[in-house]
Amino acid sequence: MKNFKKSLVALSAILMMGAGTAQAESVAYANLDILNLEMLDHNTGNILVLGTHVNILGGVNNTQNNSASLNASSDNTNDGTMACVGDCGVAQDTFSQQAAGTTFSRSDSAINGAIIDVGGGAGGVTAQSVSETQLNQNGMGNSDSTLQTNTAFVFTPTNNLQVAFSFSALGELFAFQGPDNNPGSSAQAGSSFTISIANLDNGAKVFEWTPDGVIGNEALANDSTDDDDLTTNISRPIPGTSQDILGGNFYASSLGFLQAGVNYVLSINHNTEVNAARDVPEPGMLFLLGLGLAGFAVRKRKAS
Repeated sequence: MKNFKKSLVALSAILMMGAGTAQAESVAYANLDILNLEMLDHNTGNILVLGTHVNILGGVNNTQNNSASLNASSDNTNDGTMACVGDCGVAQDTFSQQAAGTTFSRSDSAINGAIIDVGGGAGGVTAQSVSETQLNQNGMGNSDSTLQTNTAFVFTPTNNLQVAFSFSALGELFAFQGPDNNPGSSAQAGSSFTISIANLDNGAKVFEWTPDGVIGNEALANDSTDDDDLTTNISRPIPGTSQDILGGNFYASSLGFLQAGVNYVLSINHNTEVNAARDVPEPGMLFLLGLGLAGFAVRKRKAS
């Protein structure tokens, strides 16, 4: 019995000392950079040239949607500028993971270049996407960055054309939970990337490719180089760290020829998304629990 009382007193002291220092984190980070994406003539290996290989109807209009939320606050943008809520000390177009220690939720994106040669002999586009949430206090946060070249990119081949896409990629998924986090805390991070082409008149898809690190399993594409799965996610339901490094080279061609004079629509969907929740005992609760155990020990001592 004496040992039991001593244990209660010791436990109460530990809890009250920890009342002012209880700390933990939930962190989720997702980044996917698509580098030098080109639309090619598969048979020559040359980038498509506007007016020579294809004509574009209505121009290319990239859409960039960024959203972030933290507890009851949210921020949304549709022009490529960063969406951020909380301690937003990070600069626009920062795609690296931020040092731990603050509470915020952010998403950001950038597109530079063109997927075909629109004049001047240059081509290739770089598209970057990042989503990140850090929680150093109890709460919930999520963010989403979506880049699209959707129905605005309608093109017509000038001759029968077997198209191909070539690019490289770099990225990272990261999820972390601190050791003091209660059950119910979580951290998740994910990315996705898909290219598709459909006949504008009848909607039939003639090309679709979701790079997944496996060669030869696409129904509407011949993927001869496919180094990694870019549509993936990680989850951390318990304390600790989960991480997935993304990257490699990628190449896929259409199975057949796109027909001259037919209108096609190119869709490229590029997304990162994270969410995190953090729940740890508040310092005040630890103090009250410790105080209660101390009182219980005193009462037991008097009763004996």
